[in-house]
Formats: sequence, C-alpha cells, structure tokens
Amino acid sequence: EVISQIFLVPPRNLESLVEANLWARRNGLVVLPAEPCTGGDKAVVQAGLESTNQATGWRIASPQTGQVVDGVVNVTGTANFQPNTNGFYLVELGIPDSEGEVAWVSVGSERTTPVINGSLIAFDASTLQPGDYFLRLSVSQNGRLVGDPYVVAVRIGSIQAAESVPAAGEAARVLETSNTQ
Repeated sequence: EVISQIFLVPPRNLESLVEANLWARRNGLVVLPAEPCTGGDKAVVQAGLESTNQATGWRIASPQTGQVVDGVVNVTGTANFQPNTNGFYLVELGIPDSEGEVAWVSVGSERTTPVINGSLIAFDASTLQPGDYFLRLSVSQNGRLVGDPYVVAVRIGSIQAAESVPAAGEAARVLETSNTQ
C-alpha cells in the first residue's frame, strides 16, 4: 500500500517560514527541512567543528519540528562560533497570535560558550498554554548575526491540546544549565 505525501518547500525568509509552518500544520501538511542532513550528529563532528580552527555552525537537534513537548524541555544541538569574535548564541521562543504574527521572546540570555552536540538551554514549558510555538537559534559574531536563524516548530502540551496560544508577553521559565554565562 502506497501513502501519498505532500511536502511544502520551505521559504527562504524567516517570516514566511513561520507563516508556512503555521499554515501547513493547520492543513495537515509538512514543510521540508530547510537544510538536508544525512549524516546525523556524526556529520557535525566530522565537519571539524571540534578543532581549534572552529567552523561556525548552528542547529537544533532536539526538539525536532512537529514534536510535542511538555514539562522541562532540553533544547539540544550545536551553536559554534569562531574564537575571539565576541561570539554568542541565543535561543528564542516564538509565540504566534491568532493573525499569524509571531512575537519572539528570549529563553535565557546570550550564551558566550560554544556548544557542540550538547545542551543549549532548558526551559519549563508547563508555564505556557498548550499550543503551537517556534524555537529559534541564532549565532552572532563581531556584533553581526551569522546567516539565517535555525527555526523549529513545536507543540507544547498534549497532542489533543487546544490551538490557543498565550499572549505575546508570556514567556517560559528558564532553567539554568551548565552552559549559563
């Protein structure tokens, strides 16, 4: 038995990507990942991100787009940047409103220690209303954003959770991790 699937090609700009994910989720479709990754975590390590001549790289490994999360959420992945560049990474929570606009709230503060295949930050999702949200990881060097942020769409609460979302000012409680700066 063959099951047909329809995938949307992800838009290039962030605002359109957020809207595309919201639309796709409401219509039972999937947006393809922005970047293919066939080697898993090994590909990141083999790319030389652990050497002293570090390449800049960032991605969220978990949670993955479409995943349902609740309670304490450990955001894992890679946020690596060149040494001596005043580099940092930031994880933000995207809270969509009923008109499709997204308010971004920092989950913790800027982190100045690179992370490779580890814990980026943890937050308590039980303080948020059930619904659809986004996590965004960005890396900056020398006062400038490096590339496009990495964005994943997640659902907080049970699979049967209401489609309601919190007010734009409501934020998750951050749990301090060993990477806190």
